[in-house]
Amino acid sequence: MSQPINDGGPAFPTAFQMHSKGMTLRDYFAAAALNGLLGNIGFHVETDVESDIPNAIAKYAYEAADAMLKAMECK
Repeated sequence: MSQPINDGGPAFPTAFQMHSKGMTLRDYFAAAALNGLLGNIGFHVETDVESDIPNAIAKYAYEAADAMLKAMECK
């Protein structure tokens, strides 16, 4: 059985989040990584088909987010 993904909890916690968790810290980190990846013209990703490039970039952004969360555990 696989372990649940550590999402880091809410990225912007407030007392008013009764019905929605909002964006997780993992999502926030992935968005920041995605911004950097898309802004880097020299970034290259290997895929079998050209149409899979957006999926590969999104996967890489979440892999970077997971690495950031893991690095936070070392503190």
